[in-house]
Amino acid sequence: MKEEVYCANCGALIPADAIICPYCQYENEELAKQAEEDKIEDLIEEHNEEIKHLPKTLVKKNTKVYIGVIIFFVAAILSVVVLFNRGDRLAEETKYNSKEKLVKVLEEYYQAGDYEKMADTYYASSGWGGSFGKYANTAEIYIYSDSAIRGLKAVAEDSSYTNEQRAEQLKEEIRESIWALLRAQNFRDKGFIYDEGEAVDKLSGEVEDTLKNVWGITDQELEDAEEIYVDKNTDYSELAHILVERKMGN
Repeated sequence: MKEEVYCANCGALIPADAIICPYCQYENEELAKQAEEDKIEDLIEEHNEEIKHLPKTLVKKNTKVYIGVIIFFVAAILSVVVLFNRGDRLAEETKYNSKEKLVKVLEEYYQAGDYEKMADTYYASSGWGGSFGKYANTAEIYIYSDSAIRGLKAVAEDSSYTNEQRAEQLKEEIRESIWALLRAQNFRDKGFIYDEGEAVDKLSGEVEDTLKNVWGITDQELEDAEEIYVDKNTDYSELAHILVERKMGN
C-alpha cells in the first residue's frame, strides 16, 4: 500500500510523494525542489551517455566545439525546465492565493448565517476539495432545505388547490423534505468532519419546523417517513392525505 501523509495545509490524507495536494492545491516545496533537481540530473546523465557513444575521432577533432555545443544545449534545456517548473509553481500559488481569498469570503457569509449568499458564491466559483468541504456541504443542505421549505409553504398557501390536488402536490414536497433531512443526517453521522454542523443543524431544523408548524406532522410520523424512504420515488400519498385532512378538514 502506498505511503500516505496528512497535507500540511488542509489536513487531507494524500500520497507521501504528492508534490501538489489534490484537495487544496498546496505545494510541498521540498518535494518540488527535489523533483526539479532530479530532472536536471537526468538531463546531464543523458548527455554524458551520448558523449560516451560518440566515435573517438569525432571527440578528438571537435572536442572544444562539441563540448561548447553540449554545454549550450544543456544550459538551454535546464533554463526551460527551471522556467517551466517556476511557472507551474507560480500558477499554483496564484490559484492557491485565490482560493484562500474565496475561503475567507465564504467563511464570512457562513459566520453571518447568510447561507444563500454563501451557496451562490460557492457554486459560482471553482471551489473543490478539502478546503471547501464545509461550504460544499452547507451549500448542498441549504439548496435542498430552502427548496423543501418553499414547497411546503406554497402548497399550504395556494388557495386554488382542491384538497385532492393539495395532497397530490404535498406528497412530492414531503419527499423532498425527507431527502433534505436524510442528507443532513448523513453529514451528522460522519461527524461533521468539516465543522459544518452548526449550519446543517440549523437548516435541517428549519425543515422540521416547517413540517410541524405548517403541516402539523408529529414526531412519530416524521420518524416513520424517514424510515420508509428508499429513493426519490418513495410514495408519501397516505401521509400527505392525512396532513391535508388534519390542516384543511374534509
